[in-house]
Amino acid sequence: NAHSSAGSIPTSWIIADMGCGDAKIAKALTPKGYKVHSFDLCSSEANKDFITVASSARTPLGPSSVDVAVFSLSLMATDWFACILEAHRVLKPKRLLKIIEVRSRIPSAAQFAELVANVGFTCEWQDVVGNYFVAFDFTRNELAADAGIPHPVHHPNDVLLPSLYKKR
Repeated sequence: NAHSSAGSIPTSWIIADMGCGDAKIAKALTPKGYKVHSFDLCSSEANKDFITVASSARTPLGPSSVDVAVFSLSLMATDWFACILEAHRVLKPKRLLKIIEVRSRIPSAAQFAELVANVGFTCEWQDVVGNYFVAFDFTRNELAADAGIPHPVHHPNDVLLPSLYKKR
């Protein structure tokens, strides 16, 4: 999708990497002139200059302060729905929420998209990426960030299954 692919987002747009791991997005885009806020529950000494230690459900960002929020394989916490609400709070209207998740965790992509849309987003694009992933692009609606939490159309635990780790 052109509006979320590399190089199609203006360098003036501010990016929030929600659950950034080792901050690969910040490390790749900061040298190109992008401002990236990277959040994770912990940070190593090597990544401390890139990562703000915070839950993706409660970031220190102000309301409507970023242009892109990214969840790349990071909706693993039991409060993942609160993370989506936080993305809605911090995103500017008509800006991009990008979600990439493991396909096996989303039994119905349509129900997942409907749940996220119920918060105040419009699903602009979704696709299967390779054999293992599904990607979504949502745009934040004009609805005020403080309009209240809507009653979910689906139970969050029904549309995004827990991460199950297999001992190898």
